[in-house]
Amino acid sequence: MLPFSLLKTNEHCDRRKKVVEFPMDFILREKDKVIRTLLLHTEKLLDPGFHAVFFVVDPNRMSDVNEHFQRFMEFFEESVSDYAFVVITHTKNKEQSDRHISTRSDPKCAGITNVFRFCKDKALFIDNSASPEVKDQMVKVILTSIDSANAAKIIPYFSTRFKTQAEAAEAETKEILRIEHEAFKAYKREIENKQAKNSSCSIM
Repeated sequence: MLPFSLLKTNEHCDRRKKVVEFPMDFILREKDKVIRTLLLHTEKLLDPGFHAVFFVVDPNRMSDVNEHFQRFMEFFEESVSDYAFVVITHTKNKEQSDRHISTRSDPKCAGITNVFRFCKDKALFIDNSASPEVKDQMVKVILTSIDSANAAKIIPYFSTRFKTQAEAAEAETKEILRIEHEAFKAYKREIENKQAKNSSCSIM
């Protein structure tokens, strides 16, 4: 099950959206198995599929990007690239965004090149310090960009190829819990039977 803090429901432009966010400190401290399990649950939660995967990038920390997102790219593989976008933070306009993007040619930023390649060079931006009104407009542009990109696809969302795996994993977990529960009940009955045999009633 997803930690509640990772699931958010937002409303922008009269649209209600489910967003599952994986904070960087969470990504870096958790093991691959935990991340994979959460991604499987995420895809089930967003059934029948999700409309976008955002790789949120701080332009001042591009050298860290590959470490941050490598596991996600390996998990999703190229099949999700059509639905993947880079979102550059602390960016006021497209001119700034273009300048940030040009820095990915810097050898120190080799990681961001991999992320852009994975996202097929689809870049969006948002200004964290902008007023709520301005940020709402920027979010509207982001949503419109996603809609436009997805409208050209046969299916406007990524139909999860992991749904069967998620359901199988959940069924396996339930079966393990059932077996453990039955084993506990059997053990409890055995203890109770032994106690009954060892009990006695004496009348003087």
